[in-house]
Amino acid sequence: MKKFPLVVLLFAFALVASGGMMLAAEKKTAPSKEAKCCATAAANGNDCVHSCCLEAAKAGKNCKKCGGSGPRDTSAAKS
Repeated sequence: MKKFPLVVLLFAFALVASGGMMLAAEKKTAPSKEAKCCATAAANGNDCVHSCCLEAAKAGKNCKKCGGSGPRDTSAAKS
């Protein structure tokens, strides 16, 4: 009878650990949102000249300082 609480405790721990792993696997990335200054420059056929936007673009991200978020969308890259 002394093994029963131990078995219950181990089962509960395994259940909690597997639930945590499932939640971690479901974590999604932030949606891509281009900063307004970059969108305006792109609409005019130019590249944004803000230094913060240029640094973020080199890292493959949108500039958070100017209101962007997530990874940079490269599918609409200029030819």
